[in-house]
Amino acid sequence: TVIVYDTQREGKEEMGTERELHVFKSKDGKLELWHKSLGPVMSSQSGGVMGDPFQEVKVENGSIVITHFGGSRYKWTHTHRFRLQEGDWKLIGATTVSGTPCEYWESYDYNLSTGVINYEKETEDCTESEDNPKTTKTSKAFTQKLKALPSMDGFQPGASEVKLKGTEEAFYY
Repeated sequence: TVIVYDTQREGKEEMGTERELHVFKSKDGKLELWHKSLGPVMSSQSGGVMGDPFQEVKVENGSIVITHFGGSRYKWTHTHRFRLQEGDWKLIGATTVSGTPCEYWESYDYNLSTGVINYEKETEDCTESEDNPKTTKTSKAFTQKLKALPSMDGFQPGASEVKLKGTEEAFYY
């Protein structure tokens, strides 16, 4: 069982209150606190004009999956997957989608365990109709393995930069 708590403590950069993630396991029919982490859930007002960016937390295939959404005209979504490995919750996957309606949407799906990054860009032209824009899609794949997987403890969604080798492109997860 995974629960997100609002701590009522002021978050970094005056972006609302900090959140803690608590992981419980069942022992003798009762829930017991197993792990507590500060960082993987964004502060309550760090979603820009959209306000609270926290969307959901779920357990899926033995991983903890956390989703955030924010922005204004320019919108972004971060989804992070953490798995227990060698006694620590490690970031194994990050998906970032960002863009502006009627302009473009970019998606980076990063499997940190394998280093594979799948990139997709969809350009939207709403000149004729906003409800049915003309779209063009491109996609690329990169491989960029980290020396070590980031720990859930202290991880800050959207603050880690990846510069794609051989290009001038970068993204934040």
